[in-house]
Amino acid sequence: MKRSIRALIFALAMSAATGCGGSSSGAPPSATQQLATVNFTVVLPQPAANAARRSPRYVSAATQSASIIVTPNGGSAGAPTVVNCTTVCSAQIQAAVGSDTFAVTLFAGQNATGAPLSTGTLTQTIVLNQANAITVTLDGIVASLAVSLSPNSLPSGTAATSNVTVKALDAAGDIIIAPGVYANASGTPITVTLTNSDDLGATTLSQTTLTAPTTGITLQYNGITSPTITITASAPGATSGSATLSFTTSFGPVVLNPSSLNFLATGANYTQTTTASQTGFSGTFTTSTPPAGQPNSCSGIATIAPQSPPVFAITPVGAGSCYFTFTGGGGQTANLSVGVTTTTVGGQ
Repeated sequence: MKRSIRALIFALAMSAATGCGGSSSGAPPSATQQLATVNFTVVLPQPAANAARRSPRYVSAATQSASIIVTPNGGSAGAPTVVNCTTVCSAQIQAAVGSDTFAVTLFAGQNATGAPLSTGTLTQTIVLNQANAITVTLDGIVASLAVSLSPNSLPSGTAATSNVTVKALDAAGDIIIAPGVYANASGTPITVTLTNSDDLGATTLSQTTLTAPTTGITLQYNGITSPTITITASAPGATSGSATLSFTTSFGPVVLNPSSLNFLATGANYTQTTTASQTGFSGTFTTSTPPAGQPNSCSGIATIAPQSPPVFAITPVGAGSCYFTFTGGGGQTANLSVGVTTTTVGGQ
């Protein structure tokens, strides 16, 4: 069972400190720049049993490190502060008083290596001598996509609805859920596109693009005959996912009209016909009879041939009784009874 990852919302607690100069990380100070120390803390969820993993997580348990970059307004970005994580990610960062942009990325490896799992950016004004609350929403970085349909099979010929679930997974295989939007490794928002292989117009998606975790997507089926269709989710830089919708047919019984034929003579001039039909079946009926020498075999008694399907021609060739079996959709069958009587006229 995959874990869930939720786009992180965390607070950077600000302890205001004035002065020039600064630490080895964060925004590069200028000669007149006043700095505040930012205490950065992210608490990581711990791996648990499969049942617990079904619950949403604020941060992926696969997080091993974080990178924080502070860029002051009108200045250049400082060197990244890289934090290796245990059960928490914590560090102190120097941020210039005034408007700063905080860029945070969580990684699956130590020292900001491995696959990036989520990223977020926020611009905030830092004020001296007060606690500055900063909230950053991290957007899940999409590595792969998965699609499921419920139900994944519908009765052919009857209008119905299938629910479409699209899951975006990060590089650790965790499901990205709200809040936040889908992003690539650069932090750029991306769009997930849903495509439908149906070229007959039998089905319609209620939504074909999504930029964030979304529920309530449906696939409407209008009831016309259709082969199996495929719904595919794709996004730039991500592995696509797909699911198929099949259609099942409920067949009525095979009906023969007439269901029995009687002949008083043999030969092509005495050929008769029967018509086969079956609700829900548009294919070709097959016919058979028991092997020669077996009871009820039509061998030597009558022959059968499709005349203009579903009409079949039966020609008597010898005296006796037998039956032909017609097979239609769903393996359903019906028997055509055949009786041939010949009369011999004697003389004195």
